[in-house]
Amino acid sequence: MTSNPPLQFIPPAVRHRVARLATEVIEQAASFGQGYWGLTPYIDAMRVNVGWTEILTALPEYLRLIVDGNLAREAGVLSGVTLDAGRDTRGFYPSVPGSVCAEIVYQPAELFEHNIGALHPALIQSVRLATRRRASRGVQAGHSPEAVKALASLMGRQIPSPGYTLISEQVTEKEVELMEGALRRVVSSQHERNSTARLKCIQHYGANCFICGFSFEAAYGEIGRGFIHVHHLVPVSSIGKTYQINPINDLRPVCPNCHAMLHSKDPPLAVEELRSLVSRGTDA
Repeated sequence: MTSNPPLQFIPPAVRHRVARLATEVIEQAASFGQGYWGLTPYIDAMRVNVGWTEILTALPEYLRLIVDGNLAREAGVLSGVTLDAGRDTRGFYPSVPGSVCAEIVYQPAELFEHNIGALHPALIQSVRLATRRRASRGVQAGHSPEAVKALASLMGRQIPSPGYTLISEQVTEKEVELMEGALRRVVSSQHERNSTARLKCIQHYGANCFICGFSFEAAYGEIGRGFIHVHHLVPVSSIGKTYQINPINDLRPVCPNCHAMLHSKDPPLAVEELRSLVSRGTDA
């Protein structure tokens, strides 16, 4: 999470347009009642979830939307837009039947504005379909009221609240006293993980484990789709400063089991070393 001003990672020429679209998605979801959406900010990304679906994700290079496939195709061939129907015949996100993922580049700004307008009906339809479910606990846990206030300030108008009690606020004062008395409060620093780099790593290598090949989607179906850990070949903690991650060279998608085994030693095992151990165990 971050307290930085909203959407500062987006080119200024389109920043307000993206903010306006995110606000519209929120207002559309809120029109169906309370508890249908959540807003999650990152260092260089912002996501609006509706129901269980990541309807809008703003990234530094492009905007990612989940839109109705039929209406998107009716918009015709759009320059600067990539449509991905996914691997599930029910839709890119089956929680939005018939959906496709649209990636829309920001530059030039005039083209971006045209593409957003052309895909607008498809976006609104996907919001309607996504509101068949209320926001999941994961969406609620990631929701940031501070980010909503910052977005409202940027837009110069009020934005509705999702209406649920934040999971992080559901711990009573008595429980806090117990936790602090029994475990003591620990304050630590953590190195920020780059969400865009993670996404690009998975887009390049896929969501199967790079070491053992395990697929959460194959094992668990839709709930496992796209789930995977991302391993830093050089531990961030060992670098000790901010650095530019190369998602292809520096990261690998791995399952939690392989991730734990990589970090069973300090420094971590090399990916190739653990892959060799897995291969030997399979052949035995």
